Amino acid sequence: MKIRYLCIALVVSTLACASSTFAQYATELAPVLSRLQSLSHGVYTKAEWDQAMQELDAVDQKAADAGDLELVVQSRAIKAMAIADMKRDPREALRVLDETRKQYGGQKIPAMRRVFVQQADYYGRLGDAAGVQRVMEEFRKNPNYDATQYPVELYEGRDTPMLITRPFAAGSDSISVTSMEVARERTQFAPGNLFPDLAWTDASGASGSIESLRGKVVLVDFWQQAWTPWSRDLNNLRGTYARYHDLGFEVVGVALDRDAEAARAFAQQQQMAWPLVLGQPELARRLRLFGEASNFLVDQNGVIVARNVRGADLPALLQRLLSIR
Repeated sequence: MKIRYLCIALVVSTLACASSTFAQYATELAPVLSRLQSLSHGVYTKAEWDQAMQELDAVDQKAADAGDLELVVQSRAIKAMAIADMKRDPREALRVLDETRKQYGGQKIPAMRRVFVQQADYYGRLGDAAGVQRVMEEFRKNPNYDATQYPVELYEGRDTPMLITRPFAAGSDSISVTSMEVARERTQFAPGNLFPDLAWTDASGASGSIESLRGKVVLVDFWQQAWTPWSRDLNNLRGTYARYHDLGFEVVGVALDRDAEAARAFAQQQQMAWPLVLGQPELARRLRLFGEASNFLVDQNGVIVARNVRGADLPALLQRLLSIR
């Protein structure tokens, strides 16, 4: 099997492409998937969140009553994904998936592969390499293990060649395990770890590095102008930068766009006043980012405080880190 245009974010969270993955369950899942997608684009109330979870639970119960275990597992996986990505609570998401595995993990259910992949992803977010390794070992013993021999031809973004290291790959291996290995590699960049001492040349020609910014709180922002969650939050980032920059906050924007000049023009148009790094994809690769936008909030000592910080969470963290009352 040859893999083309594979985004690692979709390997780690294979549920993201709902229109194809859940096509056979469109009647049951399409409404709640649409609701979750809508909620993910803005601020939502507790009542709206509770309604979405109740709808998922209703699909779960209906599928269980009908003996459709594939749909049960799919709905649980979606619930865990929403909890991890929207509520930013990977531990609670793991609890949902652990319970699913206790109930159905010993049966041959194709959707169970996604449960293992998501578990590895969430342990990776928590920086728990041992947890990722444990999930990988358990998956290899599971009846849903998808061992197959395949050539790996992956792409960063759309058409840039990329190689994923598969340290435990044998002559026959698994796409799911490959994505779990990516999650394991990412544990070194979870909150609590030192951020690697990246060095760069910014768009003005000045040299910079994380080490040179010690003493400041730094948001290392890997961005793409076409990535909707990032572009939607750009106005908030501009305002936060203007408010906190003189108090010790810096942003380093690393463009993931292949067209550096287009990224430069966009940044100027959008009045992105912080240092910009263009045409240096090796910085993203060092952090195991392959095409997806992400950010890292790094404290004054170079320690990662949080990942993918957006909205009101960023100024709240800055007030604590900069001791602003």
